[in-house]
Amino acid sequence: MNEITRIHLAKVPYNIEIEAKKQLQKYIDAISVYSGDQELAQDVESRMVELLAERKIAAEGTITLNDVQAIQAQLGEPEAFSEEEVIVEENGKPAHRLFRDTTQAWLGGVAAGIGRYFGVNPLWIRLAFIVLALFSFGTIVLIYVVLWLIIPPIKTVADILQLEGRATTITAIHALNEAGTEIPTGRDRRIARGASIVAGVGISLWALGLLALIIVVSAVAVAHHNIADFLPGNQTISVLVCLAFVVGVLLFVLLLALIAYFLFSWRWTKRLWIAGLVVIVLGLAAVGIVVTGRITDNAALQQRLDSLTRTTTTSLPTSFRGVTNVSINTEGVDQVTYVVSNRAQITVSALPGGRTPKVSINGASASIQLNETGAAYRIGSNSAVGHQATVTIYGPALQGVTVEGGVFTYELIDGSVAPTFTAHVHPGAQLSIEGGNIESLTAVLGSTAAFDATSATVHAATVSLDTGTNALLGNISSLVVTAPDACPVDGSLASIEVGGVNDSHVTYNDKQIAKQSITNACAELTIDN
Repeated sequence: MNEITRIHLAKVPYNIEIEAKKQLQKYIDAISVYSGDQELAQDVESRMVELLAERKIAAEGTITLNDVQAIQAQLGEPEAFSEEEVIVEENGKPAHRLFRDTTQAWLGGVAAGIGRYFGVNPLWIRLAFIVLALFSFGTIVLIYVVLWLIIPPIKTVADILQLEGRATTITAIHALNEAGTEIPTGRDRRIARGASIVAGVGISLWALGLLALIIVVSAVAVAHHNIADFLPGNQTISVLVCLAFVVGVLLFVLLLALIAYFLFSWRWTKRLWIAGLVVIVLGLAAVGIVVTGRITDNAALQQRLDSLTRTTTTSLPTSFRGVTNVSINTEGVDQVTYVVSNRAQITVSALPGGRTPKVSINGASASIQLNETGAAYRIGSNSAVGHQATVTIYGPALQGVTVEGGVFTYELIDGSVAPTFTAHVHPGAQLSIEGGNIESLTAVLGSTAAFDATSATVHAATVSLDTGTNALLGNISSLVVTAPDACPVDGSLASIEVGGVNDSHVTYNDKQIAKQSITNACAELTIDN
């Protein structure tokens, strides 16, 4: 039986075996002799307390001869303290390791440790975590917790030096002790423990909420027999994707449960590491199945739609060749183009079931209704995928177009000249003019309408704008603009952008002014040159 006595190391009380005390006292005395610095011996005692803590020997614990020999082996022989020697090196350089800096921690010390490692103010790291938490829908919180798990905390003054990439020397340790650097224990550990429990409760509630949500959604889907409607294509793939999605959510819930267990117990065993890695791998596999399934199913659906799409060409009445003005509604049709041609016909590419475009001719004017040309492709009785038609109209050169709704493109023959052209674009509609040479263009645009003539050569342009209108022109000779001078407070600007104007002046709201860009509360005129 070994006899026990008491000692104090750096004012921390310990029980110690008699033989261990003798060897420890001899070691400390030798350090004092070699270093010639009594304060250095005190710093070494502080370092011994840290090493004892690493060996799970706290205050009032018992120090054995083996403990003293282990500490002596770590600190080195007394002769080493006669000059400043590096205790910790890697490849001839001071070790630089990442730790959680619990001396400056707000929560787990992750941000403080990263900041100290890179020499950055931890405040910027914390702000980055907060911003990423907002834009990542909480994913960064999970990453923070994982970092908390895998990055070890500072336990000794030497760890602080390694965190900063500084040489772990007795002088450096002495300087930190002189500065009053302390490793959090006792109350600080209780605070960290409390924060860990709060985080564990939050993650547990998150996991329970996801679990309840997936159960409710699955129950509703089964009750309405629409599990396969998660995707509108192949039913087998749809079911597989739905199951993979559910499994992925359940795996994520399981991962949250493992993290919550660690936060509550502060124990992360090898089995938990393996379980966590397996859950992550399976979860990534589930995500891969969902993504691949959706891509595959969408491709199959598009291929099916393409195979069902029919292109039909219908000749227009002979009287259409004398038409100079067209009024058209293209809502519900993806793309409508009027091509100036010697032909008089209309080509429709759409799914079966749509109505034939309706064309009414009254002298030199024609009305074309295309808003019911497209058809909906239905799968089963619960889902429908819209498939809009594309329409190309061939006919004579026009003097005017009225777009009642939708998007319309008027395509002139390259090199052709149109003396005049008038465009009326109703609210919310869009008109583009491509190619050709227009001597005089008049455009009357309704609220939120869009007009683009940058691909045509326009000489003189007269444009009337309304609230929220957007008009684009290329390089023109002269410009007359009528813009709103009164508008709602929350109304958007009426804007017109011109590539260039050759004249030295423009006419704006019936006033001739020097060529310049203009911006007011309701309208904006931009002349690039």
